[in-house]
Amino acid sequence: RYTWAEVKDQSVRLALGLLKLGLARDDRIVVQLYNCTELYLLTVACQKAGIILVEIPSNFGEASLEPILRHVEAKAAVIPWRFRNSDFYSMFSEMKTRLPALRQIIVTGDEVPEGAISFQDLSSTVGTEHDLENLQKTTIPPYEISRVATTSGSTGIPKLYEIIESPYMLVGKNLAKRFAMTDKDTVGAFYSIMGGGLSIISVTVTPMVGAKLVLLEHFSPEGFCKMVERERVTIACLVPAQMARILDFPDLNKYDLTSLRLLANSTAILPYDLGLRAEEKFKSPYVNTYGATDSGPMCSSSTQDSQEVRLRTVGRPYDGCLISILDEHGHPVPPGQIGDVTVQRNPY
Repeated sequence: RYTWAEVKDQSVRLALGLLKLGLARDDRIVVQLYNCTELYLLTVACQKAGIILVEIPSNFGEASLEPILRHVEAKAAVIPWRFRNSDFYSMFSEMKTRLPALRQIIVTGDEVPEGAISFQDLSSTVGTEHDLENLQKTTIPPYEISRVATTSGSTGIPKLYEIIESPYMLVGKNLAKRFAMTDKDTVGAFYSIMGGGLSIISVTVTPMVGAKLVLLEHFSPEGFCKMVERERVTIACLVPAQMARILDFPDLNKYDLTSLRLLANSTAILPYDLGLRAEEKFKSPYVNTYGATDSGPMCSSSTQDSQEVRLRTVGRPYDGCLISILDEHGHPVPPGQIGDVTVQRNPY
């Protein structure tokens, strides 16, 4: 558990620790972690240190990992030693022998294998006044690439896309207003906070409004119910498959879930009937967000929209997004017709 002031302090310490390892501005490091505080701290710390963070889902195996590590020329990796019966350290140590750029393996947790660098030790680094002044020079500005992530729906070797923070910050301001978010909210991240439209709510909007963020390490309907009840979650960020499992959970009525005031959907189409069931059960509006990994977030619905708009549409474009539906010749199609979604960004 961290206050936002502690996140600021810990991320500065971690940023200094990474720089003292010999990492420099625009070097790439790979992270393969589940939802945890270390993952959030690393996201903030890398931006302060000027290091580009390459985010990889925790379920990727060696066949997908090694081409990514080689392509981005990652100089370090941040991983757990073991997670869900997988030995991450052994896998990365073996790949390290074939990847000349990969010099350091950083491991989270209390136990760290011999030859690895302790994440906890890095995040305990104490800097001088000169070190802290230097961070002002290394921090990645919002108009430069700060992160790299994998696309969804790829076949073969995963493809990568670059993340620039400024569009996400603009979308964050939109979402804070559309979801009526305040510092009184508690946001539950029941999906990975790396990539995807819902991650913007966790990584960008939550600190923007000073709300509380709670992370579920691995999703299960029981884990969802326990977290909502214990932490009094007000906004639940879920993908449709998770909501379907929650509604079919036989012990659902044993938990106090009355703190929920908003359900947020992304990543996949929310079936209309599923949305209706969820709104009836939790007495909360279900809002959609829409976008694509390569083009970024595009639009969302709002808590003020009618149920038909919330559940049958993906809402309205964010500020700075011009969205068109075009035919094969690049001409706008009439309302109700199928076409290609195109988006232009003009935040000014």
